[in-house]
Amino acid sequence: MDDPLRRSSYKVECQIAGLYVERSRLSSDKMALAKLAQVGAEQSEPNLAIRDPYVYEFLGLRPQEILPGIRA
Repeated sequence: MDDPLRRSSYKVECQIAGLYVERSRLSSDKMALAKLAQVGAEQSEPNLAIRDPYVYEFLGLRPQEILPGIRA
């Protein structure tokens, strides 16, 4: 692969797959682990992510400007 970005993403995918194999070897319930891997990772709700103070800081906002009920 000549593209560094594709090469990097391929390496990450290989590492993730390798960790799955390692976890499956250590797991006592291999079927439950396989089902969990098929379902995917837990998703966080976007409306909760925006309340993270780091998001406000990154956007240059104060929480009071967006959500008036919040105290400083």
